[in-house]
Amino acid sequence: MQIFKNFISYTPTEINPAFAGYEVFFIKDENGIDWYESRKLFKDETLKIMVRPDGLIDAEDYDVYKMWPENHSVVELNSTESCLGKIYDFETNTVINKPLELTVSSTIKSLKIKAMDIITPLKFAEEIGIITKSEQEYLNKMKEYVVLLSRVQQQPGYPDNVEYPTLPTKK
Repeated sequence: MQIFKNFISYTPTEINPAFAGYEVFFIKDENGIDWYESRKLFKDETLKIMVRPDGLIDAEDYDVYKMWPENHSVVELNSTESCLGKIYDFETNTVINKPLELTVSSTIKSLKIKAMDIITPLKFAEEIGIITKSEQEYLNKMKEYVVLLSRVQQQPGYPDNVEYPTLPTKK
């Protein structure tokens, strides 16, 4: 299992020629290992978690290439159980539960991040005037989804009984 701690941005002394002409961002862990290189070391079938400096797990995926762990650590687990909203203890290398309110808050944040990954290219298309009618409808539904996520904490049963909005599907 791989553990890479405390990724921060940096500027490499030598840049791979494949990146020439592109605006590329680089991050490295506390041991100086570049994120692009470290990704190759993870197994495809394992769960990867992103851990904030305070230990809170706020993102997870099986595909490490979907992650950008700046200001986070990344840990590979042999688990199929969701770890969102839990705490990763680096001393014992274990995942521990958190109070429900923090779990809900972390879930909301993770869902918003995923929604923004969908919204961003649609917003660019809208801004430069190349958005299609179906994309515009999808963008509006995604914006509404993010607003509804922002209101989860206002639900009467929060945090014990919450209903998350359904992620819109693209037509």
